[in-house]
Amino acid sequence: MRLNKTMSGALVVVTLTYCGMTSARYIQGDPVGLEGGVNPYAYVMASPLRIADPTGLDVTVTMYPGGTGHIGIGINSPQTQGLYPQQKTLPMVLCRDVPGVVLNDQTRQSPESVRRSSSIVIKTSSTQDQLIQDFINQSRNNPNVTYNLCSQQCTRFVVDALSAGGVGLPRLDSVRPQDLFDVLREGHR
Repeated sequence: MRLNKTMSGALVVVTLTYCGMTSARYIQGDPVGLEGGVNPYAYVMASPLRIADPTGLDVTVTMYPGGTGHIGIGINSPQTQGLYPQQKTLPMVLCRDVPGVVLNDQTRQSPESVRRSSSIVIKTSSTQDQLIQDFINQSRNNPNVTYNLCSQQCTRFVVDALSAGGVGLPRLDSVRPQDLFDVLREGHR
């Protein structure tokens, strides 16, 4: 067993890599670590005693209703990320490239949209998970990411993330988030 412990003020990060055989308790945190969010048990709905994802092999795609809608993607977690414009401006509405930003959908979407959201889970391999997470991280850390309402928005972000992980998608000629969600739901029942 390997134990890594880092202390910084009141924050203690402990990584355990095994399951307790005598306690029969799943003690391993999220395989993607803190990149998956502050709560390392979010991928089992913060209930590691009741829910298990021992292989950590899934991608969550969530559709947030309201207006034209929004679609986001998460790795081994119900917490999704999405591409947004930094500011809603006239050039954005006119389908011009504007500065974009990748944000946590649960904090960006309205509480009503989060409550009414729908999610699907796509089974993936650990390699695919890592490739998709790398794409999300690179996009999140890219200060030059662009947003274009007509070509490079949340729908394209999810398509590109899935493509980075080698998840096959049928041809989609629409930029509407709901259209992508419907295609994914149909293909991953």
